[in-house]
Amino acid sequence: MLVVSGSPDNAEAINSVLRNRGIPAHCTRIASAELFKDHAGTGYSLAVVFSDEDVNLLQEVLKIRDLMDKDLPVVSCRQVLDPDMLSADIVAGAADLVVLGQRQRLYKVLEREIRRSRMAWALRETVAVASSYREQLQTFMAGIQPCLEPLVRV
Repeated sequence: MLVVSGSPDNAEAINSVLRNRGIPAHCTRIASAELFKDHAGTGYSLAVVFSDEDVNLLQEVLKIRDLMDKDLPVVSCRQVLDPDMLSADIVAGAADLVVLGQRQRLYKVLEREIRRSRMAWALRETVAVASSYREQLQTFMAGIQPCLEPLVRV
């Protein structure tokens, strides 16, 4: 999991919430949206952005995410859970808005997004394997076609 924050304490708080609930997650802290570019698209299941640290931070992270890994869920974390901010963050492209002080909700949202991300990854892998098997079957059938032609003439 990526945690975009200038403070190591924020990454530790996220890690602590998950660890205390039995979810083993390694939190990689990224100090800025610029550094987020180096990590987006490298297999992380979730990004948590501490949006109050910079007015443009969430927008910048979402822009990079859209270019590099459209399926990466991004959760905005703020000091206060304000309905207007929740709406603005979701309209911008965040999956949800959480507050560190509301640990139960924080855990439920992160758990949901981690599960959703893992299921989406499993679905993509299953579709890729099915496509590969279909191509192999088509190649096999094309290869045995000449062998079947003499049998059809009889």
